Amino acid sequence: MKKRMAVALSGGVDSAVAAALLLEQGYEVFGATMLLRDPVASDHGLLVSPVDSAARVASFLGIEHVVVDLRGVFAEEVIDSFVLSYMSGETPNPCISCNVRIKFGVFLESVLDLGAEAMATGHYALINRRGESGRFYLRRAVDRLKDQSYMLYALSQEQLKRVELPLGVLTKEEVREVARRLGLWDAVDRQESQDICFVDRKRGYIDLISARGPLQPGVFVDTEGRVLGSHPGIEHFTLGQRKRLGIALGERVSVVGIDPVRREIILGKENDVYKQELWTSKLNWIFWENCNEFVSGVTVQAKIRYQAPAVEARIFRDSGGVRVVFAEAQRAITPGQAVVFYQGDVVLGGGVIERSG
Repeated sequence: MKKRMAVALSGGVDSAVAAALLLEQGYEVFGATMLLRDPVASDHGLLVSPVDSAARVASFLGIEHVVVDLRGVFAEEVIDSFVLSYMSGETPNPCISCNVRIKFGVFLESVLDLGAEAMATGHYALINRRGESGRFYLRRAVDRLKDQSYMLYALSQEQLKRVELPLGVLTKEEVREVARRLGLWDAVDRQESQDICFVDRKRGYIDLISARGPLQPGVFVDTEGRVLGSHPGIEHFTLGQRKRLGIALGERVSVVGIDPVRREIILGKENDVYKQELWTSKLNWIFWENCNEFVSGVTVQAKIRYQAPAVEARIFRDSGGVRVVFAEAQRAITPGQAVVFYQGDVVLGGGVIERSG
């Protein structure tokens, strides 16, 4: 009997090729699409939805297509958390929380209830299994420029066990070639997806936050606490920001701190943005089961944001969390973002950045 596999279809080329490859390998494939928000108006005034694009791909491939309505839980678990994080002076990464709670959470459970044995996605990463322990672990994709292992660091063993990532062994150009070979190229939406799917490209995230209530103004201060001017709300700023500050001081300054209690944006020199240590919580270990499985002080490579390179650091057990000490000071270590630990290609795990120092 053929293995029944769901593919998380977004309407884009990556998930379409993932579905096509699994069909070629003999799986019984059906497409499933998350309905996360209402259709939005295009530049031409037409209402568009990723569901429509995904349905076209499923029709082209000749596979069943189902839509799972997750608008309520997505708004509560992802959008509300995103807003609260900004209001707390953090800079969140909603794609990571969406992966854990929505795509590989309630959505995965939904497709398993529909009879799928596993779910495939168009992510660029690899999942393997350790022979001696049987634990599933995550590795970087062959295409390092497209690698998305950082975004998947928080997945549990149960989630990894039920997930297939067919594109991890391919480059983006090879994926495009497969799409052309199969005639998929004209059936997919070839526009790369936004980093934050629920934020309007033109208006930005401030409109989303202010719709929940008026932003509270505050003041700019320097590193000595001297007031420099006023600002419309801490939600407009992120650590390391240099542009669009809304204040002229006659010299180049950066955001070096955010105090949500006092509503203060702390401005300083570029050197003040660089820190050598950070503390993290809400840890998820993939390669290891918990903090006790690594030697405190072990050397790893750490990424402090998706687009940042992995750089050398040492990790230390610290009051239930982890203290990370970098070999060289890093720019704008930002609370709310994730730090992910690697050794070579292997994702060890990661956590949410709480503070730096």
